[in-house]
Amino acid sequence: MSASKHSHISVRAFGNIFIYIDNSNLWIQGQRTYAEKKKLDVSLDPTWRFDVGRLREVLLKNSGLATDEQTFDVKVNLYGSTPPPVDTVWNAIASHGVKVNTFPRSSWTRREKQVDAELIADSIEQASEAYHKQIPAVFIIVSGDLDVRTAITRITKKHGCQVHLWSWENGLARAFTREDKDIAQDLFKVHLLDNHLDEVGFHADEFRIDRAMINPHSIVVLDPLPKVDGVEWFLKKLRTPVYRYEIRPKREGATSQDLAIIPAFAPSMTDDDLRKLYMESKGRLESKGLSVLTYLEYSQKYGAGGRANNALTISKRFKELSVQGDEDGGEDDDSDRDNHDDDDKRDGPAVEDKKDADDGFTDVNQRFEKQRARMRRNVEHAHMRCFWRRYCSRGLNCTYGHTKEEEDQFQSYGTRKPKKYKYCTDNGCIRGKNCLFVHSVEELFCPTCEKSGQHEMAACPERYPSAKKNYNN
Repeated sequence: MSASKHSHISVRAFGNIFIYIDNSNLWIQGQRTYAEKKKLDVSLDPTWRFDVGRLREVLLKNSGLATDEQTFDVKVNLYGSTPPPVDTVWNAIASHGVKVNTFPRSSWTRREKQVDAELIADSIEQASEAYHKQIPAVFIIVSGDLDVRTAITRITKKHGCQVHLWSWENGLARAFTREDKDIAQDLFKVHLLDNHLDEVGFHADEFRIDRAMINPHSIVVLDPLPKVDGVEWFLKKLRTPVYRYEIRPKREGATSQDLAIIPAFAPSMTDDDLRKLYMESKGRLESKGLSVLTYLEYSQKYGAGGRANNALTISKRFKELSVQGDEDGGEDDDSDRDNHDDDDKRDGPAVEDKKDADDGFTDVNQRFEKQRARMRRNVEHAHMRCFWRRYCSRGLNCTYGHTKEEEDQFQSYGTRKPKKYKYCTDNGCIRGKNCLFVHSVEELFCPTCEKSGQHEMAACPERYPSAKKNYNN
């Protein structure tokens, strides 16, 4: 179905307009769209933001619903994961009459499946209420994810309400670009946000801060640029995900802005953990000739008298990374590699998809390109269940899917290693039953299906499930 089809959907009536916005879909794909449209040499522009007020007006005007609020009662709902500790955008949105719904990311996928589920459930429930109360209602859904098809089907076919789907072209599922018999086509229309890029967006790399918005144990590196190699070395070795911001204005006597390093999971860490992280970081950075303070010490020493003017800005030199681990830094866990020794065989070669290869520009940062490929593989892994199941040595850190029962086991008892799942390679083995490896089919144990005496793990019929699903539900 083309974006221009069903242009007759512009009926005005007294009732409600419900707007449902998937924050990640709108924001991340918007950053990609901006970089592509402006022909930047990166895959996304991290400073691009959207203005919810402007977006609201664009949605109403270009859905054929431009009217005053005395005719329609407009209700805006925004859904997304819990924001980082220095993110002021969500608070600003909530203060402008938008209902903000936040949820923690999945513990093993870092994805936001609860966001999609809540958006779908809320919109269907509202459509059902409008149908039974006979109140005219129009639904505007800002998301290109295939998951929202369920909501669109129910709202149009079962409840007879109009639905306008808005999405960036690069984030629109293919199912929405063609006829779908399960959706009442006369009540459904697709719109592209690409045509309104400059209307809904703006740029912001600076964030006002106050004492409540940044953990006092956060690390501040004084005048870091003269010893940039030491900072880069530290960040590569750091295994904890962090946010990195420059502090403005420049401190008197310094040659560069001081750098704030904020643990991404600070709200869920204990004071002891935060102190330990700070002391370890301080030792590493000072070994490279850098001066380090906690944010509390820094604000007390340098913030007096001018603290209200302090601001954080995304560091251009020390690139913002919010994923755990680094392909170029940190130590590998050999035990994890041993117990997942054929993950690479399952994955196949890391090949860039054609869409990325033909997107009209070239990434000049090879390290960032490697990170993108790794993150894409992790998303693919998240859709497949780990074939080690309860015997996974990575536990809660595994990038493949695990059931809630398995996650609870890892949380309570840690990980455990299976026995008798590999054949013994010692032809002269004299350990008999005490050998940890298998000498006959009868002894063979499969960690995937937990059956004994039947097959090797590599031959288990449950190892490669045909259906991909979210096993965390």
